[in-house]
Amino acid sequence: MLEDATGWTFAVQDGVITGKFGADPGILRIATFASNKLPHPVTHDACLSRAAELADVPDRRPSDWDTSTSVTGPYGSAKFDRGTDRVYVWYCCRAPGVIVGTYACPVDFTRTFANRGVRVQCHGMITTAVFDRRIWGADDEITRVLIALLAADDAEVAAEDW
Repeated sequence: MLEDATGWTFAVQDGVITGKFGADPGILRIATFASNKLPHPVTHDACLSRAAELADVPDRRPSDWDTSTSVTGPYGSAKFDRGTDRVYVWYCCRAPGVIVGTYACPVDFTRTFANRGVRVQCHGMITTAVFDRRIWGADDEITRVLIALLAADDAEVAAEDW
């Protein structure tokens, strides 16, 4: 789950959380990948591959890539150019899997101070995300969206087990 994200609106599309910040032209997409669907140990390359897939970039080589490691595994950020858009990605490994966020916007817009602020928020949402805020009693928009996603996943698993 993610921290409160004031000014953002979120929706779920095809199992991916999509976010918009006010009138900002960019689109944030957030997805999770379960540990059992990733190679072990989880590597930066595997995380970047999932991020590039979510970002739908034709060239999987980032123009910039920062990597680090935490007690829960790799985390990092990168950027790609996709036509007239620039796509920023962040990934963060947690015990249940990897959380990936992509933010795409027109290249020209990336030079604005406002856009820098939006990207800082995206970075914060992804790198501080944890998988379950329900036990904390969170009741903000993104938590409600994520709870709905988790309920759908639980229903799918129950149907598979049935």
